[in-house]
Formats: sequence, C-alpha cells, structure tokens
Amino acid sequence: MSIHFRRKLLAFFVALFVILGIAVVYYSQGYRLDFSTFSVTKVGAVYIESYQNPTNIYLNNTYYKDKSGLLASGTLISGVIPQKYQLAIRKDGFIDYQKNIEVLPSQVTRFFNVLLIPTEIASTTQSLNASSTEIIDDLLPTAIITHKNVAKNTQWLVYSRSTDSTNATSSISTSTLITKTLPSSIRQKLKDFTFYNNSDTQFIATSSNGMLYYISVPLQASSTARVITSSTKSLYTVQNNGLLQIANQKISASTTTAHASTTQQAILIQTNIDSGATTTVPFLEKYQPSDIAFITAKNNYIAYITATGTLQLYDTNKGAETSINSHVSQALFSPDTKKLLYKTEDKKIHVYFIANELEVSDARAGDDIILSLTRISDIQSLNWYQDSNHLLLLYPDQITLAEVTKTEPNNQFPLWTGSYTLAKYFGDQNILMIAHDQNKITTIDLKLFTK
Repeated sequence: MSIHFRRKLLAFFVALFVILGIAVVYYSQGYRLDFSTFSVTKVGAVYIESYQNPTNIYLNNTYYKDKSGLLASGTLISGVIPQKYQLAIRKDGFIDYQKNIEVLPSQVTRFFNVLLIPTEIASTTQSLNASSTEIIDDLLPTAIITHKNVAKNTQWLVYSRSTDSTNATSSISTSTLITKTLPSSIRQKLKDFTFYNNSDTQFIATSSNGMLYYISVPLQASSTARVITSSTKSLYTVQNNGLLQIANQKISASTTTAHASTTQQAILIQTNIDSGATTTVPFLEKYQPSDIAFITAKNNYIAYITATGTLQLYDTNKGAETSINSHVSQALFSPDTKKLLYKTEDKKIHVYFIANELEVSDARAGDDIILSLTRISDIQSLNWYQDSNHLLLLYPDQITLAEVTKTEPNNQFPLWTGSYTLAKYFGDQNILMIAHDQNKITTIDLKLFTK
C-alpha cells in the first residue's frame, strides 16, 4: 500500500469522522432528514393521555405503542417529522377517535382527556306504572316527578325509583301525591314542581302568578311551603343551596329642592333557601330590572345577559366585570368554573376561558373559541360533562358527547339515538337519565366511559 493511498484513506476517515460527528450532534439536538422533501428539519413530538388506556395509537397509519401505565400517565411519541398527520386512537369495543393534527419543530403537540365511547352503551331502563295522562316533569336518580290533570286541578306525584343497576328492566309503581298535605290555597295555584338540591323531599314550585315557593314534603305530616320570592316577574337562578334573583331597589333622586322622583334600580339578592338569610349584591352598572334577560352563577362568578343580548361576566370577589360578547342567548359555567359556555343568536357555540388552561387546552384567560359542532341549529340545550372538557348536546332525535377543542374534527359521539321527552344529566354522579316512549326512563352510567 503506497503512502499516497494511505494518505487518501486517512483523509477519507477523517472526513467521515467529521461528518458523522456533525450528524450525531445534529441528531442529538433533534434534527432529522425529511425524506419527503430531502431536507434537514428539527423534529417535534406528540403527547397523548386517554381515559381508556391502553389504546392503539396511529399517525398516518403508523402504529405506536401506548406507553401509559403506573409510571406514566400518557404516551410521548418523539422524533416526529414536522408536517400534518391524521391521528387515530383505537381500542376494541370503542368508537375510533380521530384528529387532524400538525406537528411543529421543537414543539410537543398535546392531547389530554381523550375520551373513547363504547360501540354498545350499557343502560338500565325502567317503566313508570302510571296513568297514560301523566307527564314527567323532573328526574332524579332516586325519584321522578309527574303531573296529571284531575277535574279542574293539577296533581303532582313523586315516584320513588330503585337504582339497582343489576335489574336491566323494571317497573316503578309506588307514588306519593306531593300536593296532598299542602294547603288548598297553595296547591290550587301551583303550576310546576322541580326537585331542589337533588333531594326527593324538597322542591321549588312556581305559582300561576309567578310566586316562587320552597316546599319541604316529609310525606307523612303537614308540608312546609315558604315563599322565597313574591315578584311576579322575578328573574332567578338556583345554585346549590341558594337562590340568586334580580330584585327592584327604589332609588330617590332629587331633581330640585322642591321636587323629588323615585326610580327602580336592579340589584342582585342571594338567598340561602335553607336558612332564609339574604345578601344584597349590587350591579357595577346601573340597570333597570327589565334590562336583564338571563342570569346564572357559580362560586364567586355571575354571568348575565342584558336585554340587548350582551353577555357580562361579574367577579364578585374582585368587584370586576368583563363584557364577553353581544347577541348572546344562553350561558353556562363549566363544573370547574374555568370556562363559560355560551350560544349566540347566529347559532354559534363559544367557550370563553375564565382562567388559564395552557397545558390542557392551550388557552389563556380571556381566549374565546368557537366549537365546530354538527347540526348546531338543531341543538336544543347544552350541558357540561363532569370533566369540564366535554359537552352533552341535546338534539330532538339524539344526545351526543362532544369535545371542547380548537382542533378538528370535533369528535362527537352518540349516547342516545331516538326521540325523548326529557333528559337530565347529574354531573356529581355522572349519570344521564332520559324519559321516553310513554314514560320509560333509561339511565346511562357515564362513569363507565372514564377511568
């Protein structure tokens, strides 16, 4: 072997060492060769947490093992070339979860609270053994309110409900007449009953002239009926053990030294229904009672919609108010009070973030997103799911569960298909109850969908 050849060989290995060294350095810093463009790019990653681990994860049909377990709550897929992908999460017995995602250089695209729904949803159905003229007014896991017209009066009945889920189909036959022990002067005026505070012996009833009653029914003695508001046009919302209502406050204002005028100004009154104690909360702006069209509250927040459709968020702790949007028709706080769901008159459904949710939703306080949902104009009402990251959407012919997400598609899974007369979700127990088909009651335990 000549010296000239050996020098060339040495130069070759030195060059190879330098090239490989540079490649190792770049590789360690997250750079990869993108064979689709034959260019060097810095990679990203995808992180997934699912309620139903373990699952099968696919990026553009390439399989990745679910790494979640005792030591890891989710799966990190690293070294992903930045581009657009179709993410699919699959599990036997569940509907596929799909998402269009874009992986960016040096960033982790995160998906938390991925919820898969069983292809066959288990449920318990009970039949109400009642007159065909009875109408279901309200539902509880433990009881059901119905009403029927008798002669010139209306009778409200409570049916005790067995919650034994081992019996797939059973009948509910034992009922008690709610109004039996109430004074006739009250029972003849009442036009509706609803359960109060998830108790099957406490009710809120409205009279024909708009008076609101708190009624406790021990069912074996004289019942207690107490007026909690006497205004015939009072706007109110019931929260936990309290009532928040808009009331009139008379304000005297002198126009001259010789004349004075009295005006009405709207104020908020919080009433503890159990004790009867009241607290007055003034609006930050001056309103007439007729200026407020809707009100709801949770913890220290009050959301109200003015008669012109403006949605306002009032933080009573800070004494601060935020104007969120105009032309709003509905609003609802999430269970964790970090988000406010609202619907505008043009049928768009928004989520306003009250607090930062950088990790879960990639959103800051004050962000407002519009959800991409199917058949939005057909949605009759909305409820938050227990985890504050999904919604229950009630259509005339189905009930679905949808994600709160910025990315598409918005996975919307069917929970119930078919017509129904009444549906109610109990977030504390994670139970959905549906009245249908001549007073049959179907209960779906949504805890089965989560960990």
